[in-house]
Amino acid sequence: MPSKRSLCFPSQVRTTSFPALTGEELAQTGRALFGGNWRAEMARALDLADDALIRAVEAGRATAPAEWRARLIAVAQDVALRAMATAGALLGLDEAEHDESAAAQENHPRLV
Repeated sequence: MPSKRSLCFPSQVRTTSFPALTGEELAQTGRALFGGNWRAEMARALDLADDALIRAVEAGRATAPAEWRARLIAVAQDVALRAMATAGALLGLDEAEHDESAAAQENHPRLV
């Protein structure tokens, strides 16, 4: 899980008013970002002591705090950026190689 300081959190996300997450959105987001143990991992990402409020929102017994959506957007962006960096590292391409490879792929496209 990324630290709070490392998250991508654009000012537009911070200042936009979002609707509260539904229980279904919360569960879908949790599974996508954190996998099988998503409730505990999400609790850590949201700075909660445990996953009790997450379970209550998921079950429809509580309303998600307004800031959760923006916070989870930032986590999703961070995960996406780290995944892209990992893919680049696995490809083993530096900038110059990437430019040459991209030009070659225009003539001979392939899946990577």
